[in-house]
Parts: sequence; structure tokens; C-alpha cells
Amino acid sequence: MKRLYPVLIIALIMAMAIGACQSTNLAAPRAITQVRPVYPFECRRTGLTGFAEVEFIVDTTGKVTEAHATSANHPLFAAAAVTAILKWKFEPGRVDGRPVNTKNRQRFSFDITP
Repeated sequence: MKRLYPVLIIALIMAMAIGACQSTNLAAPRAITQVRPVYPFECRRTGLTGFAEVEFIVDTTGKVTEAHATSANHPLFAAAAVTAILKWKFEPGRVDGRPVNTKNRQRFSFDITP
């Protein structure tokens, strides 16, 4: 019987974990207001195109915080993208109906079109 206790305990823990995973209702944040980044004048003047990727937190009120560029082909694109994302508003992410902070990533493309 003593040999069964560890097996029973592991089985109970696994059953609880599976039940917890199945009952969790997750909802990703949804953008309500989106602001396009301003194309940097110097990049536009020289015909430079590119991108910037920004990582940020959407807090429980839907506000963007802790925004920073994780990659960009020019620092001016990175700055423009961070400035723009800080103006976005979201419906916050939710777990089991409760708002939670969520880490997100957004890629911006900078392309000169007529």
C-alpha cells in the first residue's frame, strides 16, 4: 500500500492541473484605438524604407506601458514606432473574466508609397 501513495499523489496532482487548465478562459487584448507612426522626415527625404518591432505591456486598464523597440533597421523608425504604440488603447487581456497585464509585440512597416 505504501508504494501506491506516491502514484496516487502524482495522479491527484495531474488531475488537478488538467482541471485547472481546462477551466481557464483566456482572452487576448484587443486594440480599440490605433495610431500610425509618423514617417521620420530624414528617412522619407532619403527614401529609406524599413521596419520596427515594439514589445510592450497592456495593463489591466488597457493602457500601453513599458514600450521599447526590440528590432528596427533604423533608430528613427524605432523611436517613431514606440511613440505611436504608446498612443494605442486596448480592451485588456483577461483570464477567467478578470483583466490582466499582458506582454505584446507589434511590427510596423515604413514604406514610401505615392
